[in-house]
Amino acid sequence: MKKSMPLFSACLILVVGLLSMDLYNPSLPEITRALSISQSLTRAMILFYLLGIGLSQLVYGPLSDRYGRKVIIIIGLTVCAAGNLLGAFAHSGVELSIYRFITGLGVGGVTVVCRAIICDVYQDHKALSRAFSIFATMSQLSPAFAPVIGGFMVHYFGWQSNFILLSVLTLSSLFIVLWTYKESLYAPMCLSPRKVLEGYLKVCTRNFVIYSAMAAINFSIILSYYSIGPYIIQDGFHLTAVDNGLIFLLYPMGLVIGTFIFRALNTRNLSNQHIINICGFLFTTVSLIMLGASLLVDNLWVMLAGMGGISIITGMAAAPFMSSSLAKAGEHKGSASALQGTLKMLGTALGLLIFLHLHITTVWPLAFIMLIFSFFLLLLNWGLDKKSF
Repeated sequence: MKKSMPLFSACLILVVGLLSMDLYNPSLPEITRALSISQSLTRAMILFYLLGIGLSQLVYGPLSDRYGRKVIIIIGLTVCAAGNLLGAFAHSGVELSIYRFITGLGVGGVTVVCRAIICDVYQDHKALSRAFSIFATMSQLSPAFAPVIGGFMVHYFGWQSNFILLSVLTLSSLFIVLWTYKESLYAPMCLSPRKVLEGYLKVCTRNFVIYSAMAAINFSIILSYYSIGPYIIQDGFHLTAVDNGLIFLLYPMGLVIGTFIFRALNTRNLSNQHIINICGFLFTTVSLIMLGASLLVDNLWVMLAGMGGISIITGMAAAPFMSSSLAKAGEHKGSASALQGTLKMLGTALGLLIFLHLHITTVWPLAFIMLIFSFFLLLLNWGLDKKSF
C-alpha cells in the first residue's frame, strides 16, 4: 500500500471536519442578529461543537481499533452532513446549538480516524513527525479558504447557505474517501470494556496528558481568534463579512509558514522538545508586544501583525505537540488518538470559557487572552517529565 494514499485520505477527512467550523465563521455576527441572540450564546455554539467532538472520540477510537477505520469514516461523515443540513433550518440559538453538537458527534469520528490512519502507516518517530507536519499544513486549507467562501455566501445568500454547502461538501468527500481509501488497520483488536479501559490507561502517561493539554491550548489560540475576530472586524472596525473572509486569509498563511519552519528545523535534527521550548518563548514575547501596542492604539494593523506572528508560532508547534503525544501509542493507536483528541477538544472548550461572556470588539482583550494562553503553555512545559525523552 502506498503511504501517500492513506495520508491523502486522512488530510481530506480532516479538512472536511474543519470546514464544519471554519466555513460558517464569518456568519457569526449575522447569526447573532438573525436569531436575536447574544454574542456569548453564539460563541457557546462552538463549545457545543467541541463537546460533541471530544466526547464522541472516546467511543470512536476503540471502535476503530476493533472494526477498522473505514466504517467510522462512513458513520462520522454521514452524521456530520446531517448535523450541518439541520443547522440551515434552525430557528433559535438553542436549536442551532443542538445541531452543532450533532455535527460535532460526526466530526469526532473523522478527527480520531485521520490521526489513527497516519499512526497506522508511519511507524518511525521522525517519519511520523514529518507526516504530521504535512498533515498540519494540509489542515490549513480549510481556515485559508473557508472564511473567504463563507463570507461571500453569507453576504449574498444568507447565513443558512453555509450550512447547506457544508452538507453537500461532506457527502461529496464521503464518496471520494470510499473510492480512494483502503483499510489501513490490518490487526483489529478484541473489543471489551476491560480492553478499552486498559488501552486508555496504558497511553495515559504524564507526558501524554501534558502534550495533549498543550495541543488544546494551541487549538484554543486559533479558535479564540476565529470566534472573536469577526466581531472585532465587523462590529469594531465596521467592515463586511466579505472583508472578514479576506482578512482571515492571513492567519492560515502564517500557520503554513510555521509548519514549513518546523519541517526545516526537524530535518536539522532539532528535537520536538527544543522546538516546543522555542515556541513557548516566542509566543509569550509576541503576546506581550501585541498587548502593549493595542493598549496604545486600537487598530486593525496591530491585530493583524500580532496574530500574524502568533499564527506562525502555532503552526510551528502543532506537529510536535501531536506527534509527541502519539509517538508511544503502540497497538493502541485508535485509543491514543481518541484520548488525545478528547483532551484536546475538552481542553479547548475549557479555554474558550475564559471569554465566553465577554463582549469583545477591540483588540487589547484578544491580546490579553493570547498572553494568558502563553503563560499556561510555559507552565505545562515546565511540568513535563524530562527523563522520558
